[in-house]
Amino acid sequence: MTREEELFQSLKAAYEHHMLDTVGNMHKLNNPHSVLFSPWENVGPLLILVLGSLFVLLTYKLLWGTAALLGSCALYLLVVRPWVAWRLHGRLVGLVLRDLYTFKEMWKLGGFSLVWAGYPPDFCHAPAGDWQRFAEKHAQPVALPAPEGAVTEGGDENGPDFPEREDRRSA
Repeated sequence: MTREEELFQSLKAAYEHHMLDTVGNMHKLNNPHSVLFSPWENVGPLLILVLGSLFVLLTYKLLWGTAALLGSCALYLLVVRPWVAWRLHGRLVGLVLRDLYTFKEMWKLGGFSLVWAGYPPDFCHAPAGDWQRFAEKHAQPVALPAPEGAVTEGGDENGPDFPEREDRRSA
């Protein structure tokens, strides 16, 4: 296994332990030139909302049709756009963590960042950042198994016990 593969596997392990996340730039990733773009996710809900408003307009006249169109706009902004962003994030994570080749291709395209979930959070922006140094600094210690039979301080043979994340919302 090469050094790059080890670092990539450590990033995957950190993601599985909820210590790493990806954050995408929706404006850059959600356009027709991106590999993550899905035209039906963007056009389909909008088409349904507009056609529904048109049906209400033709059936119940102008006042109700205008109200339906305004309600459709609010629904699109408050429900559909966050849903599209959620789906885009799911596809981003799926592609970035699929394999090393896909990760490197996505890194060249850019439009996302790796985010370390510690305090303070640390970011590595694609393509300008050095993902290998980021993985060495943060993710590699998480992915390394403890030596055979060794018991680390505060842990067991599977590795150290990581402290629970502090919930700062209650303070």
